[in-house]
Amino acid sequence: MKTFKFLTLICIAFFTLLTSCKKDKKQPNCKIITVNMGAQNFVINYDEQNRIASVVSGSTTRTYVYTGSTITITETNGGSFSKRRIVTVGANNMPVNLREEQNTAGTLWMNSAFEYNGTELSRLTQTGSGGTAPMVVTYTWANGNPVSASSGSTTNVITVDASKPAQAGDFSWFSAFYHEWITVLKPKNLITSIAGSTFTYTFDSDNKISSLISGGTTVSYNYTCN
Repeated sequence: MKTFKFLTLICIAFFTLLTSCKKDKKQPNCKIITVNMGAQNFVINYDEQNRIASVVSGSTTRTYVYTGSTITITETNGGSFSKRRIVTVGANNMPVNLREEQNTAGTLWMNSAFEYNGTELSRLTQTGSGGTAPMVVTYTWANGNPVSASSGSTTNVITVDASKPAQAGDFSWFSAFYHEWITVLKPKNLITSIAGSTFTYTFDSDNKISSLISGGTTVSYNYTCN
């Protein structure tokens, strides 16, 4: 998928069930258990609190450990260390800091600090062990949705479908799952484009997203419901 480089930091795993016309109909609790994208297949395992516990794709395994306000996410490949991410969650229940360590000693690292207005991400500042200048991204919002992300002299427009709520399987959810692994953006509605790259969706009979399509790439999902 073609997205502006810094916009891979737009991350979301915000799940909203669609309401039913029948008030007495109980909605099932559904979650995605497999993600298929071409030759890549991911299996998602959850803990007893419905938090992601691990993600397995071929020889790569990503494990999540939750301790107080800290989430430690470790990725291994063939049993060997690949990377580790340490997430600090703030009082607003949103990540305020993410440190990625790219070796076991933690001496090669990248750090992302997040600032919010309530739960709306307003600023991202990224630094690294290489000593390069910080990258700063600022976000603007309207009606509960991000409408732009700016870095330096570049501003990228974000559009949504105001008739549909954000939900598991949309672009924001996939970006969080595939790129960043944590929630930092919570839009109200379904994101349909970023910086000119468009996202289209297919839905199943229960209005859950069954596939996401962008630039010739199709991502499909399987759910479990109870």
